[in-house]
Amino acid sequence: MSALERDRPVVLVADDDPDILQLVAFRLERAGYDVVQATDGEEALRVATELEPDLAVLDVMMPKLDGLEVTRRIREAGAPKRVAVILLTARVRSRPSSAANKRFPTIFIPDSSLLATRRIEGQGMGSILILEPQPEVRELWSRVAERLGHESVTEVPSNPESAPVDVIVVEPDGLRSLAIARALHQQFPEIPLVCASNVPLTPELRRELSPNVYLMKPFPLAALERALADVLGSAS
Repeated sequence: MSALERDRPVVLVADDDPDILQLVAFRLERAGYDVVQATDGEEALRVATELEPDLAVLDVMMPKLDGLEVTRRIREAGAPKRVAVILLTARVRSRPSSAANKRFPTIFIPDSSLLATRRIEGQGMGSILILEPQPEVRELWSRVAERLGHESVTEVPSNPESAPVDVIVVEPDGLRSLAIARALHQQFPEIPLVCASNVPLTPELRRELSPNVYLMKPFPLAALERALADVLGSAS
């Protein structure tokens, strides 16, 4: 796909963390961009060379080639098109001189700052926030939420007080999902919490999260639907 054939800007998103990859891609697609994904540095470099995207969003700590090396090679290739680069990192660090280039601007963003950009747009009805790392499971759970007349969302709200969230459904086995659920539960303990896990919750985690409902995988979708209906009914 050449630049002349494009109707919309193309963004390359590369991250070996599937949760971050899906969240960033989803947000960009909703904003009207065409998104191409890569899960490691070599794939990101190949896609960047072939497609010459308008923007590359690269994780710094990727396998095979890290984000800095991918950025260096993109620039050394001497592509005629200007490619802006955003580097995501879990560490706060100064920008290295090798990454600084006025022709190809690079921006460092800590991963945690992504939370501030994820916002649920309220549409007059409550939402069910689904924190589940497996896309196919998220899709199934989303269908349950929609059958109950609620919007299913996977973006973390920057302010649940102004973006209505009726229930949080979390898979606590995923470290990132658990961290997000913990933060939201501490700030908004009134939002009901449904835990769906592959393993039993430890006593410490059960006390910390105090889930309204706890489901052990595998379970039929009807069980989740009943649990959500009960929680929504008691919260109304």
